[in-house]
Amino acid sequence: MICIKNIKNIKNIKIIGIAIIVFFLINPISKHLVYNKGRIINNYKLPDIFHFDKFNLKSLSFLNEVSILSIIIFFVYNIYIKKIPYSDIILFIKYLTILMLIKIILMNVTVLPDASGVCSKINKTDNLFNFYFMGGCNDLIFSLHMAIVLLILHFLKKNNIITNLHAMIYSLIQALLTIFTHNHYTIDVLIAFIITPNVINDKYFI
Repeated sequence: MICIKNIKNIKNIKIIGIAIIVFFLINPISKHLVYNKGRIINNYKLPDIFHFDKFNLKSLSFLNEVSILSIIIFFVYNIYIKKIPYSDIILFIKYLTILMLIKIILMNVTVLPDASGVCSKINKTDNLFNFYFMGGCNDLIFSLHMAIVLLILHFLKKNNIITNLHAMIYSLIQALLTIFTHNHYTIDVLIAFIITPNVINDKYFI
């Protein structure tokens, strides 16, 4: 029993260690590579079926951040009151690391112009924390913010903290906020809905 427990502890430490390397080393390096490749086309944006010129909520993009921050705070609170077990926290870190690696691969192989059409090098690199961890100009094709929300909703459902209906409504609202505020293209959000469940179900190939 002691040996099995030690093996699990070593495995958990490895997962956390890999997560730290991915988020604090590989991610910043990839952000710089992608940004330098894509910055010359930031004055342009791709056509998107839900990016209406007369229905641009970019000025309300703070609602998108508030929505994401709210679900994260709620998730952390449930960890604090021990409604979410330690084993699920490790699983969350594992899945999030895999999702980040997938995002890094996707945003490096194809660099898209900024979804808002107004992103510049100056206003994105003034705040390095925001640039590295909240989003850059060209780290698109896969919305990690949407994936994080879906991941959190999964663990909240798993532990009977919310229902399937709550999860569906919240994920839809978050998806619409992400798209209508031009933080991401519609395809970025759709890919998050496709990839995240497959990662959770261990149907990934890395």
